[in-house]
Amino acid sequence: MKDEDDYMLASIRRRNGGMFDRETKKGREILTKTLNRVIPGSFVISKMQVVHGACGMAPLDFGDRCISASYTSLLPTEPQRIDIGYLDAYATTKQSYDAFFRASHGVHIEKMTFNLEEWLNGEIELPPLPEQKKIAEILSGIDKAINKILQAIAKSEITLTGVFANLDFIASSGKSGTLGEVARVQNGYAFQSSIFSEDPADIPLVRISNISGGEVDISKSKRIPRGIAPSDEYRVNKGDILIAMSGATTGKIGKYQGDAFCLLNQRVGKFVFRPGSDSATYVTQLLLSGFLESRILAKAAGGAQPNISGKGIEDINIPFPDAADQGKYGGAIKELLRVNSRRRILVEKYQHLKDSITSDLLSGRKRVTV
Repeated sequence: MKDEDDYMLASIRRRNGGMFDRETKKGREILTKTLNRVIPGSFVISKMQVVHGACGMAPLDFGDRCISASYTSLLPTEPQRIDIGYLDAYATTKQSYDAFFRASHGVHIEKMTFNLEEWLNGEIELPPLPEQKKIAEILSGIDKAINKILQAIAKSEITLTGVFANLDFIASSGKSGTLGEVARVQNGYAFQSSIFSEDPADIPLVRISNISGGEVDISKSKRIPRGIAPSDEYRVNKGDILIAMSGATTGKIGKYQGDAFCLLNQRVGKFVFRPGSDSATYVTQLLLSGFLESRILAKAAGGAQPNISGKGIEDINIPFPDAADQGKYGGAIKELLRVNSRRRILVEKYQHLKDSITSDLLSGRKRVTV
């Protein structure tokens, strides 16, 4: 290793997350000088992390990367019997995790020692090589489809960041105001946990944990008996935009899409747009886009846990372009969010498809025709 040479260092993520570029360092900056070159197409095991699924096939274009000597790279001694792509897929199964765990020894899950020879002596059922290759081709094809969609999502998010930068520039030029000029924040009601119900006939209660990913999920909500429901101001109706105001989810904003009304719990806020506001549509998209999240978190920090009041949210400064430009920016944000939402649904469908067939294909319960 030469002090002035650059070395591209790679690692393997847990939970079968694959090999990735970690960083590039000068030789003099690398404390542990025992590195190995990545062997493209090999099956690589992180001996310190393999019980957590840190293993997988090295990408074919990673031949100029280096990995720690604590990693083991394997190639078939009998290529006619096993396909590395199939082994990479098999490594995601429970059977594989169990085998790695049995070959690892120690008293702490984070400090177990992996015995390579013990693992290699284990047995797995292997279909004929052509079938292995076909299975690997099917599963990797799904992965490629997912990755293509994720790349499109990332590209749209970069575009959205550019929209945010333009809006920040507009705000810096003096075209700004407070969120409270357009909407007020209705705080939730302090329901006593003693009255919570599991009866599906009762009214769902929206708590801060129900807000995530731009949505409000009430599938596992606590419920409030209908006979003791509070006044209508604590109702949540379809289309309402809610915000978590304390805890780990502070600043998360979601839109309620359900048909049945819910109730608003304490520390959850509902945006109520002021009558006659011409900026309500634009601000709605701004809220759903994540534009305000970092600003809200900055105001909420300081205590043992993040916490912000409705007044604090209303006082946040936001950009107010001219009326025509509000429509342009609001429309652009809405379309980017719509397209990426559909893409994420497609990713979930592909992932569900992969999950549903992987076990059957790798266990032999379902055979493929070659």
